Amino acid sequence: AGAVETYFFEELLSIELVGVLNLGHRFNGIKAGQYPLVLQSLRLVDRLFLGRAMNNKWREQEKETDTMAFDVSKGVLAACFQASLDGAKTEAGKERTDSAALIWRDQKLTETEMVNQLTGFMAGGGKNGRG
Repeated sequence: AGAVETYFFEELLSIELVGVLNLGHRFNGIKAGQYPLVLQSLRLVDRLFLGRAMNNKWREQEKETDTMAFDVSKGVLAACFQASLDGAKTEAGKERTDSAALIWRDQKLTETEMVNQLTGFMAGGGKNGRG
């Protein structure tokens, strides 16, 4: 395998591990052979957020398409996090055994501790998106 291909699979594996550890959720990017939507969203949000942090005039200078993409991607991440907190259901409507809500319930985590897990996901996934 070439360096680019190896990096691609390393990144997919990394987001998979971050998702399982922090959300109790598998994204199946390796199996599908493509970046999961949540990683695409995370990369975009992270890139724009960092750009905004370095530009005091981002509100005036950011392209409208970037603002819309940021908002949509932020919604994808929020939905992913909410699904984890709600006990995520599969397409068939069955409760997932790997959902973060179930894991956290069994660990008796407080809501603050749950938010910390989600923050860990953002930090780990964002770092991978910048790689």
